[in-house]
Amino acid sequence: MSSFTIKTLRAISLALAVSTLLFLIACNNENPENTAATEAPAVSAPKVTPIPAEPVQLSGQVVELQRRAEEGDSDAQYDLAYMYENGIEVPKDLNKAIELYEKSANKGNGQAQENLANIRGH
Repeated sequence: MSSFTIKTLRAISLALAVSTLLFLIACNNENPENTAATEAPAVSAPKVTPIPAEPVQLSGQVVELQRRAEEGDSDAQYDLAYMYENGIEVPKDLNKAIELYEKSANKGNGQAQENLANIRGH
């Protein structure tokens, strides 16, 4: 085929595609009930009543880690964050884990930085 013919065919194809698109848009605007049929119905989430947590008896190791973490010990912050992330000897609490990982990461703990990135999906 000559280049003239290929260019002509491309122009005709583009013109047909644009014409079809404009036709579909015009039809949709003239008949607004068509759009309602394609929209998903609104669904409300069921109401969930939280169950109050029972007091947790923490081990001596956890209490010691909490004390050291509160004093600013980066390793204790990391260890405690890991425990909260995975529910080891403490109730699983991702928000608490993130808070502790952030504190440890801000002090340069590379593993805390990596775990924080993994939790956040980066």
